[in-house]
Amino acid sequence: MTKTTTGISRREFLQAASFGLGAMAMTPNLARVLDINALAQAAKREGVIKVAWEPVKKLDPAFIQNDSEVSFCNSVYDLLLDVTPTSELVPRLAEVPTADNGGISKDGLTYTFKLVKAKFHDGKALTAKDVVFTFNRLRDKTIGAATVSLFEAVKDITAKDDQTVVFTLSKTQPDFLFNITDTHAWILQDGAKDLDTKFNGTGPFKVQSFAPEDRAVFVANEEYWIPDQPKLAGMEHRYFADQNTALEALQGGQIDVVLRMPNARYVALQGNADLQTINFPTSGHDVLRLRTDKGPGKDPKVLKALKMATNRE
Repeated sequence: MTKTTTGISRREFLQAASFGLGAMAMTPNLARVLDINALAQAAKREGVIKVAWEPVKKLDPAFIQNDSEVSFCNSVYDLLLDVTPTSELVPRLAEVPTADNGGISKDGLTYTFKLVKAKFHDGKALTAKDVVFTFNRLRDKTIGAATVSLFEAVKDITAKDDQTVVFTLSKTQPDFLFNITDTHAWILQDGAKDLDTKFNGTGPFKVQSFAPEDRAVFVANEEYWIPDQPKLAGMEHRYFADQNTALEALQGGQIDVVLRMPNARYVALQGNADLQTINFPTSGHDVLRLRTDKGPGKDPKVLKALKMATNRE
């Protein structure tokens, strides 16, 4: 839900509100902007969007859990590859390896990634050594990251040269490239430490200031490797422990966007002329787990009833 400033289509909003890429979004201090597409073509960085999030607890990419932590990392860092809402692999810091481009060996055990030219926020160039460090850390049992099992098939990771990384697997793994897009696999600088307090990525925004119980303030990375990105001059993540407080701040104009809320509150606020509600599909879903070895789950009629009660469309 956003504070209304001008008309904007669902598609435009989704393009504009790509916080990870810093695309332009409508905010109260940007009411004078007449056309999003014209602004994108002009590639002028201006405006600061203020987004409500739940408080963060961990910002070391290997240990992030909630959406606010993922959004923070998505602003500061980059993945090697990304995945679209329709589950298609797309390039990010590397092109997508395929058998056709020589990125995947015939036996399916070797994956070669070619890196883009990018810089970390401290000015150092991204190299294959950074990728090797990142993924070796994610599969290091001593740090206790949840990704150890995800990359257990990785036998070795080597830097062939500054722009080429080679992953060697111990066994074939059809979903390996999708594992590379895991939301813990943000590329860190080789030897990075104190990752809950020091944020040095290749991403579209730099951290200007960070107060864990209050807010994170970001400024545009002027040397971001994607041309003409980000569109915003800055961004703020405001942290609210209570969702009602966040909605009050939205209604009062202190923030611009609340990304999720109880359905009842969402419906109630749809009649507010000062707010604009945006619907878009996500992969978020509720899960019902039912044991089938005892209790109601053993009853075929219960299972049939659940199937009949599910609106599959």
